[in-house]
Amino acid sequence: MDLLRMISALCIVSVSLQLHSYATAAGNVYDKEKFNQMAKFKGGWYWMGTDASDARDLENPARYVKVGSFEMDKYAVTNAQFSDFTATGYKTVAEARKRAFVLDPKTSSKAKTEWKRIPYASWKNPRGPGSSYTEIKSHPVVHVAWQDADEYCRWAKKRLPTAAEWEYAARGGEDTGKQKYPWGDDVQEKRMNIWQGNFPSGNTAADGCHGVCPVDKFVAQNNKDMHSMLGNVWEWTADEFVRYNGSYVTRAKEVLVEIVQNTRDYVARGGSYVDTVDGTSNHKTRVTTSTAFTEWETLDNLGFRCVRGVNDMKTSNS
Repeated sequence: MDLLRMISALCIVSVSLQLHSYATAAGNVYDKEKFNQMAKFKGGWYWMGTDASDARDLENPARYVKVGSFEMDKYAVTNAQFSDFTATGYKTVAEARKRAFVLDPKTSSKAKTEWKRIPYASWKNPRGPGSSYTEIKSHPVVHVAWQDADEYCRWAKKRLPTAAEWEYAARGGEDTGKQKYPWGDDVQEKRMNIWQGNFPSGNTAADGCHGVCPVDKFVAQNNKDMHSMLGNVWEWTADEFVRYNGSYVTRAKEVLVEIVQNTRDYVARGGSYVDTVDGTSNHKTRVTTSTAFTEWETLDNLGFRCVRGVNDMKTSNS
C-alpha cells in the first residue's frame, strides 16, 4: 500500500508539472508598498456596457449608470497579500475541497474541456503539488472562490467592487462611451495578457506570458495607473448574476464542477489569459467583457481586487 501511495503521489506531481508554468523568476520580485496602492475615482454618470452585435453574456445592453466615489486597488490582489490574510488561519474553498481546476494546454481543442481537476491545487499550489505561491509572490492569487475573495476584502477593511464600479475604473473614471479598451480604441495586444495563437495548445506568448503573469508585468492600462484590468485573470465583483435567459454557465456546471443546488452565480469582469483580442477563442477582450461563475468555482484564471467607497470609509471610522 505504501508503494501505491508513493506512485500515486508521483503521478500527481508529474501531471501538475506538465501543465504550462508560471514565470517564476519575474514573479518573485515583490514591492509591497507599490502593490498596496489604490486609485481614487470621483463618482459620476457613464455609459456602461455595449450594444455591439457581438456582445455576449452580460455586456449588453449599453446603459447609463451612476456610481459613487470610491478607491480601487491598482493591482489585483497578489499571492503575497493573500498569504498575509491566511496567516489568520483562514482556509479557502479549494483547500477544503482538496482540488481545483487548472488549464492543460496540451488537451485537444476537440476535447470536452481543456480544464483538469488537479488534486491539492489551491492558491498555495496553483499548478498542484510541485508548485508554490512563494515562487510567484507578485502574481495574482487564483483558485479563490467568491467567498474567499469576499472574506479577504472584509479582512482588509475593503469590499468587492460592483460591476459598474469595476468598468468605471477600467475606463479611468470617465464616460468614454463606445471606447473599446481602457486606453482607447487601438488594439495593443502587448499591453494585456491574453491568448495569442490557437487555443488551447498554440499560445505564441507574443505578449511575453505563458499563463498567468505578475500583476505589474504590463504598463498601466489607463490614466489612473490601473494595471491588468483586461487580461491575466478574471476578477470577481459583488454583483450576483440572475440568469434571465437560462443560457449561461450551463456548460460550466456540466463540465467543470459538480452540480450543487442552492448556489449563486456572481459576475466577473476583464477576461483572462485564455481570452483573445477578436473572440475567436473564448471571450473577446475589451472594457465591457463580462461573464459569471458559480460562487464556489476555483480556477487558475480567476482572481479579484478590492475597493473602498466613501460611505465605507465613513462607516469604518465611526
